[in-house]
Amino acid sequence: MRTVLKYAVPEGELPMEFKHTVPDQPQLVHFEHDAEGHLSVWAEVETDSPPTEYSLFLARTGDAIPNNMLWLRSCVSGDDALHLYLVISPEAMAGLDIEMVPQTAEGSTSH
Repeated sequence: MRTVLKYAVPEGELPMEFKHTVPDQPQLVHFEHDAEGHLSVWAEVETDSPPTEYSLFLARTGDAIPNNMLWLRSCVSGDDALHLYLVISPEAMAGLDIEMVPQTAEGSTSH
């Protein structure tokens, strides 16, 4: 069955990496605080798909982001913005045909 499910983002010191096991190939549809104030991710999933563990990374604006991250979504959280990334394994990174944008010492892109 195809449906949208909500997954809680764990609380903790940022930046942080965390894992969720969800049906394979979820499509992220939303990322923000729910009605109770808990940071959550909503994903469209096929519930008949095999469960797969995904590693995610959460950071604030200004936090260091490792190179093996694929940006998914951002949201406002109080006076800050939070950024959600998918952690890409080194094996998968080697197979991607993408150009990494070099950064200057100040952390901004060189473009």
